Amino acid sequence: MSPTLLPGDSVLVNRLIYYLFPPRRGDLIVVRFPQTGGREFVKRIIGLPGDVVEERGGRMSVNGMAVRWGGDGASGGTGATHTDLDPSRVPANRLYVLGDNWGTSLDSRSWGTVDEQDVVGKPFLICWSRGTEWWEVRWDRMGRWVE
Repeated sequence: MSPTLLPGDSVLVNRLIYYLFPPRRGDLIVVRFPQTGGREFVKRIIGLPGDVVEERGGRMSVNGMAVRWGGDGASGGTGATHTDLDPSRVPANRLYVLGDNWGTSLDSRSWGTVDEQDVVGKPFLICWSRGTEWWEVRWDRMGRWVE
């Protein structure tokens, strides 16, 4: 999810928001993927129920419009590599989610759509951030709003 979130960032999550309001395209969410034993991930919603999602040449589109959030489709480093995705409609009560680093993200392209019941909440504030070493604290990231 870099640069939005970095490894070592801890976030506060609003667990009530989706009881009050429906998820919106572009929202960052914390979601439990059943395929991973229920581990929680932060992903961005790009497709809502009924939307048509497609990927061609590393470019994502929803309902024929280019997706502007997060990734640029560039692959690199370790992680997932993805092929083109034929147009597919997001089923009812499901969400299509991507990580902001599209080229290396494990997300709906790998695991399929997410059941709305598996959404834990919406992250809104970085409350703690540590670097790669246990003593490194990234003070400049703490207190930042997550968008």
